[in-house]
Amino acid sequence: MNETSKSEAIVIRPMDAAEAQARLDELADILTDAVAQGASVFFMAGFSRDDGRAFWRSQLAGIAAGEKFLYVGEAGGRLAQGGRHPARGT
Repeated sequence: MNETSKSEAIVIRPMDAAEAQARLDELADILTDAVAQGASVFFMAGFSRDDGRAFWRSQLAGIAAGEKFLYVGEAGGRLAQGGRHPARGT
C-alpha cells in the first residue's frame, strides 16, 4: 500500500461494522504492514494478511453491538497508513 500523500488532509472518523466488513482487506493490509514494520500492536513477526482478516472479522460483532469502536484515518477516500511520525522519531 502507498503512504498517504503529505498534501492530503487526514480525517479521523468512526467506521461501523458494515463498512469494516466491506473494507476488510484494507484494514488487514494496514495491520499486516504495521506488524511487519515492528509496531507494538500485540502481534508477532510472521503475521499474515489472512491473520489480519481473521482479526478484523473477529471484531465485527463487537463493533456492530456498540461494545467496540473503530476509528480510522482517511484521506482522499483511502484509509491512511504509515509514514513518518515525529513523536517516534522515524
